[in-house]
Amino acid sequence: DKKCEMIVVIDCHMTSSAKYADILLPDCTASEQMDFALDASCGNMSYVIFADQAIKPRFECKTIYEMTSELAKRLGVE
Repeated sequence: DKKCEMIVVIDCHMTSSAKYADILLPDCTASEQMDFALDASCGNMSYVIFADQAIKPRFECKTIYEMTSELAKRLGVE
């Protein structure tokens, strides 16, 4: 981490990476966003699992897409 100018982590849990972050942004949980299941629970299945949003994000939590879109807009890189 000494060679990095800044470490930014987007996560919904305090991971080992998040402990080193200069900026830690809260990610939405799986229940708070529409997404495809891409973790080990899918295994070697020949299909994908789509999960619909079950609850609204709490507090000021935004999806990664919303965060990066807003950053791009503010940096003039739309």
